[in-house]
Amino acid sequence: MTNNESEVRVAIESFISQMDSPTYTEQNLAQLNSLIVSNCSVVSTIECFDCIKTLPSATEIHITIGNTGIGITKVIDLSYDNSNRVVFRNLHE
Repeated sequence: MTNNESEVRVAIESFISQMDSPTYTEQNLAQLNSLIVSNCSVVSTIECFDCIKTLPSATEIHITIGNTGIGITKVIDLSYDNSNRVVFRNLHE
């Protein structure tokens, strides 16, 4: 909620380390999304897999925080490194 990108990066990297495989695949990002949902009080959805046409391409996960009917939505951009491992790229609204 505070837009603290470094805290979000640490949390996402921790979840990535818990995945069965850190390879950048749709199945592994679904597992990452499940880890986020099961460990945080948020609604999390993968908006698209590898559909952000940047270099390198990216995946967006939308996180909605708040349960009072007025949620705050943040977007986490995930991509891959030279080894095709999932990496955190950005946090934005």
